[in-house]
Amino acid sequence: MSIWTGSSENSLVQLKDLEKCRVLTKAEMEAVKGDHKYIISVDVARSERKRTATTAIAIFKIIPRGNGTYIKHLINVHTYKGNMHFEEQSIYIKELVDKFQASMVVIDGNGLGRGLLDYLVKEDKYPSYSVVNDDGTYEKYKLPNSLPLIFNIMSNTKQTNASDIHNNFMTVIANHDLKMLVSENIIKEKTKIKDYEKLGEILLPHVETSLFVDEVMNLTYEAQGNKTRVKRVSKQMEKDRYSAVSYGLYYIYLLERKNQRRKKETFDTRGFMAIKKPKYRVFG
Repeated sequence: MSIWTGSSENSLVQLKDLEKCRVLTKAEMEAVKGDHKYIISVDVARSERKRTATTAIAIFKIIPRGNGTYIKHLINVHTYKGNMHFEEQSIYIKELVDKFQASMVVIDGNGLGRGLLDYLVKEDKYPSYSVVNDDGTYEKYKLPNSLPLIFNIMSNTKQTNASDIHNNFMTVIANHDLKMLVSENIIKEKTKIKDYEKLGEILLPHVETSLFVDEVMNLTYEAQGNKTRVKRVSKQMEKDRYSAVSYGLYYIYLLERKNQRRKKETFDTRGFMAIKKPKYRVFG
């Protein structure tokens, strides 16, 4: 009854590349001090059959390289199932933002994601959030104290096109530009913890990362003109974790491009200001 995963000619990525990315031995459960920031990315469940709806949350730590790009660590993956109300989901996400002092929440605003956004922009025991790339839909909910913490992924728009999101994911993995948690089996072999409850807490992010890998290896890509489409081989396996991770990676990519443009503009401005008029000596 096990599910086979492996690489085929049109696999989204190669299994060997994913395995090379699995180098982190310790998950992070809250923010740690250092020259980095945290990004939280959410894919809201699309299936509600038999209470198996799964919302996936990917937590990234990004460390500046100094050239506008980041070293990317996927330091934790959360999922929750069942019919959790959007209000409860909103508070859960805000608690994670507070715990990790996250600088942005990247969320899929299509379909059910819109329902979650409706609660995130409202004030509860936490301040309301505002959408930084709002097209005007959520402007009326913005309060003076709203925190600009939501980046809305709309895969049918030019800025966050689905094909670009898939292609960026493929590039990141092929270049081994994402560091992920090692397999739970490696941790089991090395740990001396006898408390099963504590061990379970430690292993859970590693298990979720392994399930993410399984989801990715269940995906194939299909090029249609200039578009890339992703399909599931087995329809029994969802791709919620993949979606959350790919959305987060794409936001980081956009952030890197913005940093590099800003750096280039600063360089060009300084270069322009540094030019001095040549001095001419008049002979005669």
